[in-house]
Formats: sequence, C-alpha cells, structure tokens
Amino acid sequence: MDSKLIMLPALALASVAAMGQKKDNKAPQRPNVIFFMCDQMSAMALPQYGNDFLKTPNIDRLAREGVTFMNSICVVPFSSPSRASFLTGLYPNTHGIISNVDRKVDSGLDPKFPSTEMVLDHAGYETAFFGKWHMGDISTYPCYVGKPNEADAYVRYSQIREAMNPAAASARKGEVLASAKAYHGFGFYQTEYMYEKARNGKPEYKGELSSIGRKGVPVEADGFTLTVMDGIDFIKAKRNKPFMATISISPPHAPFAASNPFYDMVDPAKIPLSPTAYDKDTYYNNNRNYILGQYLGEEGTREKMRCYYAEILFVDEMLGRVLKALDDSGLADNTIVLFTSDHGDPLSSHGFLYGKTIDGFIEELVRTPALIRLPGKANAGKKIRAHFNTVDVAPTLLDYAGQPIPETMQGRSFKPIIEGREKDNTGFGYTMRLFARHIRGEVDGKIYSYSKVFTGFDEKKVREELYNVTDDRYQQKDLIGDPQYASVAAVMKTEFNKFADRNGDYHIEDFPSKGAYNMGNFNKPAKAGTAPVKKGAATAPGKKKAAATAM
Repeated sequence: MDSKLIMLPALALASVAAMGQKKDNKAPQRPNVIFFMCDQMSAMALPQYGNDFLKTPNIDRLAREGVTFMNSICVVPFSSPSRASFLTGLYPNTHGIISNVDRKVDSGLDPKFPSTEMVLDHAGYETAFFGKWHMGDISTYPCYVGKPNEADAYVRYSQIREAMNPAAASARKGEVLASAKAYHGFGFYQTEYMYEKARNGKPEYKGELSSIGRKGVPVEADGFTLTVMDGIDFIKAKRNKPFMATISISPPHAPFAASNPFYDMVDPAKIPLSPTAYDKDTYYNNNRNYILGQYLGEEGTREKMRCYYAEILFVDEMLGRVLKALDDSGLADNTIVLFTSDHGDPLSSHGFLYGKTIDGFIEELVRTPALIRLPGKANAGKKIRAHFNTVDVAPTLLDYAGQPIPETMQGRSFKPIIEGREKDNTGFGYTMRLFARHIRGEVDGKIYSYSKVFTGFDEKKVREELYNVTDDRYQQKDLIGDPQYASVAAVMKTEFNKFADRNGDYHIEDFPSKGAYNMGNFNKPAKAGTAPVKKGAATAPGKKKAAATAM
C-alpha cells in the first residue's frame, strides 16, 4: 500500500450527526429529493444534447422546467465507482471503488463515508432506495438498514409477475424464440439474423449476442417498471417529514432488450450510426468489443441500437410516471428532481458494441445526461456550460436541501452557478479508468479531450490522445503531436497534472509502480469501518473547500 495513504478522519461521520442535530426536524417546506438514475445512457443519444433521432417528451419536460448540464461527464465509465461517487462526492481513488463491485468478494462502498442520504437521514429526512444498488450489500448502509432492498424486491417482483400471469408474446414473422425461460418465462425473441449470429458465433460471444432482441414480458410486469412503481407508492404515501427517494433502473444497459410498444417504436433502418462504426484505423481494433461489433455487421449493430433506443423510450416513460406522481400528490413545487446516468454507451462509435472495457475514452462513454428541476421550477430552461461531474451530485443536492456539505467531499455545489452568483465557465472535468486518465475542457473557445493511457506493462508505454470535440464530435483526428495544437496540448497537460495532484491521484506514468493501489476495489475487506484515502484527496476538517473544487 502507498506510504502516502492516510485514514479518513473519524470526525467526518461525527460531523454528519452534528449537522442533523443542529437542524429543526419540524422546519416547514424543506424540499423533498428524487434522484432518478439510469445505467449506461449516453448524453449523445438524447435530443437535449443534439441527437434528434428520438422524441423524449418527459426528459424534454424536465429540461424545459429545470436546468440542463450541457457538459456533464462521468467520473468512471463503470457503474459501481460512479454510483459511489454520486453518493459520497468523492473520486474513486478516494472512496476506494474503481471498477464494478462483485458482491461475493468485494466489501463495496464503505458506509463511513458521509453521503447525501446519510446527511439527509440525520437531518430528519426519510430515505429510501429502489432498484439497482451495485455497491455491495445495501443492508449495511446506515440509512437503509432494515428497509426493503434490491434482493428482496427481486423475489417479490417474481411473485407479482406470476400473479399477473400474462400470456407470453408469441414470435412474429422474422423472429425466433431465443429463450422460453428468459425474463421469468415470458420469452425472449430475436430477429432471425441475430439468432443466427448468436448460434454461429464464437462461444464466448454467445451470451452477449443472445441478449439483443425483444422482451416477451409485458411492460407492466417488467421488474424495472415495478421498481419505479414502488418509488411512486413511496411518493404518494402521506408523510410527516421530507424524503429522499432514489429510483435506480438498469436500462438502457445490457441486456439490450425492450418490450413493446417501445421495441416497435424504433425503426432500425433509420438509426443514425456513428461515422466511425466501421473505422479500421483505431487504437482499439484488437479489443474484444471492437471485434464483436465488427462481427455483428451493420444489421446486427442496428438491432443492438434499436433495442438501446427503445430502452431509452422506456426510461422516458418511467420518468414521466414519476413526474406525474409528484403532480398528482401536490409535491412537485417542493421537490428537487435530478435525472442522470452513471456512464454512457459507445453508440457504435469506433466499432464498439458494448465498449466500456476499452483502454481509453470516447465522448459517447464519458458524457452523461444530467438535468435538475428545482422547487418552484426555479431557473427553468437554463443551460449550464460548466463541467458537471459525478462528484458534484451530492454537494449540489445537499446545498439545495439546505444542508451543510461535509468538507471531505471533493465535488462542488452548482447552486451558485445555477443562480448566477458564480460565473458559468466551462472549466475542466476529470474521468479515470484502471489504466487511463482523461480530462475534458475548454481552450480558446473550443472543447478538447485529452487522455493518457498506460499501454505496456513491460515497456511502461503511455499513449496520449488529444481531440477537438467541438469540431470533431466523433474523435476522428488525433491532434497529439500536431505543432499547430502544441499550445492547446500544453494547457490540457497542465490542467491534467494539477487535477491529479490536487485530488491525490497517481500520475499515469507511475503505473505500475503505484498501480496496485488503484487496480480494482482496494477497499476490501473493510477495515475497522474506514477506508484508505490518499493525502490531498479530502479537505481537512474546518477548512474552506473552494480550492478543492475549482474544476
């Protein structure tokens, strides 16, 4: 373990309790909070961010009545680390989760890190979490102890589906029943093309290829619908105190499968594929996901994207149900609603089908949708240019809920920017992976993407990439080494290094000498209720944290 590691100050959790004690739990009009989270939705798939292929009336409504973060990016293109950063306002090298948590072997998120839910719970809020947790055992998380969880819901949803006893949707012309057992007996249907690709492809691809198609399960019997309906029941219940409800659903994450009517609402022939879908000149052409995407061919890629977009329509429908429930309950004017995703999807860019495991970064994976509707619809329709990172969710929600922000949090509240008390500069945003780091920001009026990727364990090679993503949306021309962009590269490198130093992250050139620290979930098993933190990662108690949040 790196000798520079320190333990999170024990004062951190105690300060959360103290915050709650100072608040009057009977104070009127404290806002409720709805955190609606989906999985793997790329901002670049939505009309709010320039893709007009789909109509998403409920996300449109949220944009119209709320604030849209135009440069929202994820901290890691994986679920578990991003979700942990949503809660704690910490970067993964601080909270200890850098890749997806396997509940069987990983301890998951250390509950001693102050989080949005914990602060609000101590302040007298009723907290509830519905759906996908993906950060270990939720039953160990203080504010959710003894409450229904994902595992309990899975069993209950199965029973609900059995009671509904819907007739399985039969295969239609051009479809094949891929599995009669999939989705709890309601069937899973594929086009003949996809079925043959799955049957004749490499055995190691069969699981992924067999999970692209139409669900036989009706929408109302879908587990994700039932998750949302549980959240709505919670919203509608008469409550004597404010609440925070997190509604977390998996779509448009794999398996890429959608029920009707959403599946039939997307015409695969009209889907705008990335101009790099069949790009052979790529850094990633030896990557398994690239090879899989090329094997699918255009028809298979369009079918995958059809299901992906259909799942987005499903998410939009579910968001609409939540917004309607707030309207019907008379809670809309006093409820914060935040909609976002933990990371993006490659959207066929650079030939990828799944693509999260590439050794690098592409815009489609990094950029995520983020919209927030505030009580009374304050600042309705506003668009924010500043980079809104995963770590900024917790401090922003706490600030709008009128709660002190734990000084250990590395993110910043966007309330001053939204309200116009702080200038809306684009600034820079930081993303990391196991063997790579990335920064995105504005130089001379253009937004650039700069990455460092560790590519050779023996040779200790580091590949740099630089793209002008304002003019080159699909990152087709790498500008690194181009003399014309030397000054831009210098600015991006300087900001990149400043960010790593300020937040206690290692420099990619130091890998693998320090890589063991950041390879996977180093917070396992949890040690005495604490987790390791690098020096400089958290602001010392009592200090103002403006310097730590300048990005």
